Amino acid sequence: MKRALHRRLSTRSLALAALSFVSSLAAPLAAQAETTLYVANVGGSNEQLYRQKVIPAFEKAHNVKIVYVASNSSDTLAKLQAQKGHQQINVAVMDDGPMYQAMQMNLCAKLDDAPIMNDLYPLAKIGPTAVGVGMVATGIGYNEEAFKKAGIPAPDSWKVLTDKRLKGKLGVPPITNTYGLHSLVMLARLNGGGEKNIDPGFTAMTKEVAPNVLSWAPTPGEMDG
Repeated sequence: MKRALHRRLSTRSLALAALSFVSSLAAPLAAQAETTLYVANVGGSNEQLYRQKVIPAFEKAHNVKIVYVASNSSDTLAKLQAQKGHQQINVAVMDDGPMYQAMQMNLCAKLDDAPIMNDLYPLAKIGPTAVGVGMVATGIGYNEEAFKKAGIPAPDSWKVLTDKRLKGKLGVPPITNTYGLHSLVMLARLNGGGEKNIDPGFTAMTKEVAPNVLSWAPTPGEMDG
């Protein structure tokens, strides 16, 4: 979804997020330090936090330069696929869904002997080529004053996304984003389906939620705005 050097991993992340070395880097990292590391991670406020609080100290401690590649998880996965065999991204931080895909495509290097592997919670042990580095919750953010003005009660259910009084006023991540995917799953559950029967979610999303959407914001940065 997911900073490291010399097999040492620092921590960060998303609810469904994971970190891995890109496959082609396993041997070089063991043999010698890279002078530049390309780290793919989400943009927005998260990027600013990394640039201000994490990257400068890491660069100083390890005598490296970090190039931050801002993109959402699905875009990062697409870049890893396009670069297979001649990767430019050294470390990828992605939501767990795209990370599992990256693992299945053999795009990640093994982390079995990384010291941090001994200190992980079971939940963080995603596999031999990736580790979970954090969790967050998915919820609904809303403008309290705007809801009061429109006479809409505070959200207490995902059903609020289908309220016709919100037409043209919603910002919803697309389902290629973990938060959008979670919304799809919850809509499916509300309509008699779930993870194994997602069609009711698609029906609700396209017929009831989509008319209310002003922007399908693809990145956290756009949602922050």
